[in-house]
Amino acid sequence: MKNKVLVRLIVPELDTSFDVFVPINEVIWRLKILFIKSVSDLSSFSLPENVNYILLNKDTGKIYQNNELELAKITSSLEKIKEKDYKKGKEEINDTKYTYEEFENYNSMMLKYAEDITEENSKTRFYFNKENKLEYIKTIWNDKEELLKVDLTYEVEDTLFDIPENFKQG
Repeated sequence: MKNKVLVRLIVPELDTSFDVFVPINEVIWRLKILFIKSVSDLSSFSLPENVNYILLNKDTGKIYQNNELELAKITSSLEKIKEKDYKKGKEEINDTKYTYEEFENYNSMMLKYAEDITEENSKTRFYFNKENKLEYIKTIWNDKEELLKVDLTYEVEDTLFDIPENFKQG
């Protein structure tokens, strides 16, 4: 199984474990969805999807966060799109006209897990406002789509950082 690793999923609530193949470099929240579905498929117990489950590395004690991404995956995804040709178009979203750049056979910006999506049946559009600022990302596959509202900023609150007192810049 190319690009997958075997993971032993231990479910204390059920006093059992499962061996599950998972995609490498996948975001944690998607893995949680995959694990919930796997437990439901492999057992007679159905885990509720609206519970905030914790993924914990049994050996190290590390708790994996939902928004944890591998820098390599982001870099790889951006490198992949730089090599692709795109077409431009216009579309209205919520009564506002946007220009977009559409990339065929690309779905790496998608957040929702979908079993029926492949590179071959998908495309992604990046929507820009009149000031050329990215506002939406839409992934389209088969007869489905996912639209993400984007709000990019370079401003970061100082309260997000805990800088040691003995830190010296330069």
